[in-house]
Amino acid sequence: MAIAALGTLLSLTVPATRAEAQRGIPVNVESVPPGATVYLDSPDGAPLGTTPLTAVRVPAGAHTLIFRMPNFEEARLTVTVRRRRETFRAVLRPLGTIEVSAGNEGARGAQVRIDGQVVGGGTLGSLPIRVESLQPGRHQVEISREGYNNFEQWVEVQGGQVVRVTAMLERAAPTTGSILVSADIQGAPIFLDGQPRGATTTVLDDVPAGMHQIEIRPEGEDVQPFSQQVLVQAGQRATVSATLRRAQTAPTTGSIAVITDAPNAEVRINGQPLPLGTFSRDGLAPGNYVVQVIAEGHQPFRREVTVTAGQTTSVDAQLARELGPPGRINIVVANVSGARVTVDGEERTAPFVVNQPEAGTHAVVVRADGYEEVSFTCSTAPGAPAGDACDRTINMQPLAVALRVTLQQEIEGVAVLSIDGRQVGEVPYEGRVPVGDHTFEVSAEGYEPFRRQMLVSHGEGAITIDARLRDSSEEAAAEGTTHSALPIAMNHPMIDASIGWPYLAELRLSIGLHELFDAGFGIRTFGRITEFEGRLRFGGRVLRQLAFGAQARFGGGIGPSSSVGAPDYSEFDGDPTTPGSQPLPNELHQEYRPGVPGEARWDYPVNTAFFSVEGLMSLLLEPLAAVTLWLGIDITSDEYAGSARNSSAYADFNAEGGAICVTDGTELHCDRQDMARFRLGGAVEFVLSPNFNMWFIFEGVLAQTSDHRRMLSGFIGDALDIRIYPRLGITYKF
Repeated sequence: MAIAALGTLLSLTVPATRAEAQRGIPVNVESVPPGATVYLDSPDGAPLGTTPLTAVRVPAGAHTLIFRMPNFEEARLTVTVRRRRETFRAVLRPLGTIEVSAGNEGARGAQVRIDGQVVGGGTLGSLPIRVESLQPGRHQVEISREGYNNFEQWVEVQGGQVVRVTAMLERAAPTTGSILVSADIQGAPIFLDGQPRGATTTVLDDVPAGMHQIEIRPEGEDVQPFSQQVLVQAGQRATVSATLRRAQTAPTTGSIAVITDAPNAEVRINGQPLPLGTFSRDGLAPGNYVVQVIAEGHQPFRREVTVTAGQTTSVDAQLARELGPPGRINIVVANVSGARVTVDGEERTAPFVVNQPEAGTHAVVVRADGYEEVSFTCSTAPGAPAGDACDRTINMQPLAVALRVTLQQEIEGVAVLSIDGRQVGEVPYEGRVPVGDHTFEVSAEGYEPFRRQMLVSHGEGAITIDARLRDSSEEAAAEGTTHSALPIAMNHPMIDASIGWPYLAELRLSIGLHELFDAGFGIRTFGRITEFEGRLRFGGRVLRQLAFGAQARFGGGIGPSSSVGAPDYSEFDGDPTTPGSQPLPNELHQEYRPGVPGEARWDYPVNTAFFSVEGLMSLLLEPLAAVTLWLGIDITSDEYAGSARNSSAYADFNAEGGAICVTDGTELHCDRQDMARFRLGGAVEFVLSPNFNMWFIFEGVLAQTSDHRRMLSGFIGDALDIRIYPRLGITYKF
């Protein structure tokens, strides 16, 4: 028999175990740092979730857990799932970041490569290019732009570190030159190496260095073509002056043509300005002339030229920009004392000042313990743009790590992130947070704030916070209790089920109507009477953990008719017709009525009505428990014929000798028992989960107007109402 029983037990256990293995065994999955996305066996499938994961179901057997997180190296953990609630943990290795920014106009529009690969969409703009998830170690940064010298730098990247590179590009030495072509006839077509390149008089730019053929092919009878070999040198301008008119009557005048690249330039000949935008004058008598060219932001140009009859004298006016005073190096750190400044490999304590440095580009690095490193290039060349100057005041930022905050669900409205009580932006949020101990809070109107305290350490990599905001009523319902002074949340009804004394079973429904009051309905019974109760509760917090309120309860009950007979005076040896002559066993004075047979019985109705008012005070130990005390006044009116000591006999006299029930032998008439009682009670409620509470109530009657409430007496033998009422119950929260 024992073997058969064991076999039956195994047959029941094995299928259950197999079924659990098929649907998965609950395990815990963690990562350092948290916030990693976890995949099971393959990253192509749906993720298990984001760490930390609690009681996530994984099929039994061998598996590979794959952890992925921005700016961290992918981690793979081989596990064997056997036991429930087993914890698997992976440590993610932080990766590095390089941030490249343009230090001058020359670098804007340049192409950025890291380790030979084009990054950031290929073009460096006004915003830095940020490249994440780089393996710790040395990396090559290259910035290039056509017409500029390449920028190259090797950097050492550590895990969790951001290395900033500021690039400044200088124009490359020219590889082309230009040719100024003028003639005594304006508008004649020009050909360079057989290709048309405009008309006289003009400058041909971007001409490769070397020998070139210049041709001018005018149209007309009195003109002749022109051809000349010219040598072009890189960065220089060659000049070609052609005579196209055939020799006829000797001309008596000549002309001057001015070529300049300065914008809005004004040309003056012998002090007389030409109209703005005019750069030539004809009909000039042969002789010497002074040509001036003036343009804002440029040094003035002046040259004396000779005009020959019948020819055009070309003037190539290249204006040099006005240069400011030579720059100096003056690096000041405004917010950190003792910061170290390194310029071109020379380190000093800030401020770093050199009044007459060597003109050119300088590399600057600023370091201080506990602060982000600042590095950039600057220029001390005369006339360098102000944005490139080496006279700078630096505000260093504390060491920080990347921060990303998101929401797990869609919400109505806008969520805001606060760090240490200061709002920093809307969620989703991406930024940086200094190292140290911080409190992160995500809040939105109508939702309970999400809070997390975290110690941020440098080098641990990016921090990801995936916040879930709970609806205020949902949060209140999860932490709500049904017997405290605080009304329950709206839209989240609750049901209480309990056992106790004197009512053996009770069921109550509570519904939130407003943030300040709720209502409820209940039914309870102990066989003799079944009561129906309505309830209205009003209350609120005076402190975060203290609430006061008031509650009104009202209703009535009905029970099966009680069968009562005449009292038994067989053991009474006094004068039974004289109330108060001697106490009887039930401690009431009973009357003996001759002619009433002892076996006579009456069926008498049972019902009650009641009204109660209570004042409540609660200590709210959220989210774990609530402790409540109350003082109440109960007013009851019972229709019940039974005596307090013996429910099978009617009660004839009360303690003061007044008649309760009277009979003429045929019918029985009893007065209702109306009474008032003062009641003191308390409840302890424990929040087991967002859906379940457990609670215990203990009440006692302090005083009452009658000796005993007969409705609650004689239920077990001749026991009186003990006036102490305990209850134990649970709450289900929707």
